[in-house]
Amino acid sequence: MPTTLQRLLLGKVTTTKYTDSVPVPAANATRARTLKVQPSVSMVQRPVVKSTMGMLTPLPGRATIVLDTVHDTHGSGVAGTPPDFGWILQAAGLLETIVAATSVTYAPTTAAQKAVDAYVYNDGLLNKLIGSVASKLAIEFKIGAPIEIQATLHAGLPAMPTAAAVPGGAVFQAALPIVLSSAITLLVGGVSVKASAMTFDLGIQVGDHYTTGENGYSVADIGPTIKITKDSVGTAADWDA
Repeated sequence: MPTTLQRLLLGKVTTTKYTDSVPVPAANATRARTLKVQPSVSMVQRPVVKSTMGMLTPLPGRATIVLDTVHDTHGSGVAGTPPDFGWILQAAGLLETIVAATSVTYAPTTAAQKAVDAYVYNDGLLNKLIGSVASKLAIEFKIGAPIEIQATLHAGLPAMPTAAAVPGGAVFQAALPIVLSSAITLLVGGVSVKASAMTFDLGIQVGDHYTTGENGYSVADIGPTIKITKDSVGTAADWDA
């Protein structure tokens, strides 16, 4: 009999990097459109000199884990309260600034970078990303579709996946996704440009830390790019822009 695919993503900014902050369903559940988790272990070869052909059995080396995830953007429904995917933005080197009962904004930061912990429950298996950071953060705008966040998280892997049922009690924000309408105006060089889609990629460069007492990553730099899919060319000025 086929199983029912049950999945849940929990995420939380960690206080101490590499120390599990233990995200919980009631406070840290995050809606995701797609989830793809890939744990991996490199193998250390042993090509020693011996009297027979072949080499000795390889040994397990560095263990890492990658999470690819896609989210529809939405507000929290309460002014001054972060959206449930806010922890992913912070993992990308963005500083979260909260003005109580007013707003939540995100901007690149160098001095106040955060790491996050993610629990990925996937039909009976639990993968943990402890002290992870984003190696990719892109926002895709497409007319007639929800604004989409695409993210990839990297972490060292302190333990292999474990058997765990999807926990109950998950609480999700009720605000609806933001669907991009044709009323949006895109200005390039001061000129209004017609476009059917646009992708903003933060262009994250990740620092790799595999040293004594550390197996992880950090956001080392960013190089934002914008890709525009034009719908039509109205004027010469539009094309030049």
